[in-house]
Amino acid sequence: MWAVIKDNEVEQVIINPVPITVKEVRHPPQIFSAWSKQELRDEGIYDLYVRTADETFWEIEGTQFEIDHENGKVYEQPMKNARPMNGVKAYLINEVQERAYVILIQSDWMVIRAWETKGAKPIPIELVTYRDQVREAADRKVIEIEQMESIEQAEAYKLDDDWPIYVERPPYSRIQVLEAEKQRIEEMIDKRRRIAAIIALDGKETSPENEALNED
Repeated sequence: MWAVIKDNEVEQVIINPVPITVKEVRHPPQIFSAWSKQELRDEGIYDLYVRTADETFWEIEGTQFEIDHENGKVYEQPMKNARPMNGVKAYLINEVQERAYVILIQSDWMVIRAWETKGAKPIPIELVTYRDQVREAADRKVIEIEQMESIEQAEAYKLDDDWPIYVERPPYSRIQVLEAEKQRIEEMIDKRRRIAAIIALDGKETSPENEALNED
């Protein structure tokens, strides 16, 4: 985008290349790609940049231009006034509570299941810890918001930062389960072999001490 400058004011804003008359000379739209920035600047055609404002925090009353002759740039920026802090704080606190709700609701079914089964299906301890951390993070953020003194502080606040991350205990893989079962069977076979060896050596029934080895 470009701005045509005349008498230290923005005379025209150009969004896309179009034929343009500068200093009574008609130019085709190709000048915007063919000419260098310096050549455009010499004709009073500056690069245009648009600055915005978040209307969550600011009331917009219009726009104004800031001309940088040295660098051949024009900034179109909003004329803004800060919104009331009480309303902005209420908005931010509601956003924090919504984020905490969305996080917690994903595991609420596990809490309900544990309650309905009277603990037969308990909640993993790491999940209980995580849910507590989410509530603590939300409470901390609410305090931080309530202590804000300016709209600039509110606008710079990162709602998505500093939430805990749930690290789930890795489940046993099928290979791990099979290896554990294999080891248990091998131990059982070894125990029975030792029992058989004792019986063969004694040539009689097992003693109470040997019978204990036969218990799984």
